[in-house]
Amino acid sequence: MSNQLINNIQNKIEGKIQELNIKPDITPAQFLKKYKLSKHRYSSSGRIRGKEIMFFARLHDNLDAKEKMQNEIKFLAAVNKAGPKIKKFTLKLLDYGIEKDFEWLVRKYPKALPLSNKGTESSEVAKKLPLLIFAILKTPLNFFQK
Repeated sequence: MSNQLINNIQNKIEGKIQELNIKPDITPAQFLKKYKLSKHRYSSSGRIRGKEIMFFARLHDNLDAKEKMQNEIKFLAAVNKAGPKIKKFTLKLLDYGIEKDFEWLVRKYPKALPLSNKGTESSEVAKKLPLLIFAILKTPLNFFQK
């Protein structure tokens, strides 16, 4: 498996961030300098119109990384259309793009306390996890396919 970067990836990510008017916490240049080839996708928290978000973009030019990114996008898009039992426990997909040689997504920023904190919203979520898992298991596979 190649971990070669997508041709001109820094400029592609910077262009998309600028187009979406995202203020990232770590720029693509900083990210690539820090992680070089060790990460298969760029990720940064940031803000769009004051809302906190997470932005991801594929970095590596290989089929495995491409398939994983596209599958994640398809899964999140399908879950966003799901009923409230599943949807309320997943991160909302706000925007995405699947281009010839570049995929990216913007999702809601996860703000949560550790599940072990008693008396918090997170501990209530922890109690409901078995029900969520059961709901996902009952969901037909074709629901998650294109």
